[in-house]
Amino acid sequence: MGSLSIQKRKNKGKPRIVWQRYLGTAERVLGTYEQLDNLKLSLKTYDFGGVAAMLSVAEELGFKDIVTRATGDPEAWKHYLLMVPGRFTKSKNKNKTVEWFRETFLPMYLHSFKPYRRCSERWSC
Repeated sequence: MGSLSIQKRKNKGKPRIVWQRYLGTAERVLGTYEQLDNLKLSLKTYDFGGVAAMLSVAEELGFKDIVTRATGDPEAWKHYLLMVPGRFTKSKNKNKTVEWFRETFLPMYLHSFKPYRRCSERWSC
């Protein structure tokens, strides 16, 4: 006898299988589970709430469009947005804000963005 993983949803009030996968025999499932114990995994957690709230507010206000129109540079909004949490959440200077940025989920969200060590390398901030 084997094991199945099944996902069900109600359709017209009755549960229906929407996805299923055969996992193998009990021995295979146990072997796979035991192999996980041998993996050398490390996890990193990121502060999400405050940064996500800031991004939501920036989007609602049209921050990207406002800064792009004011500077004429389509990348400027990222640099100016980076100054907000640095000053708002932890009261960091410009150099420390870049370090803070690297420890958040923002590099994954803005994957091609490379913040300047000093804002003044490009703009006066």
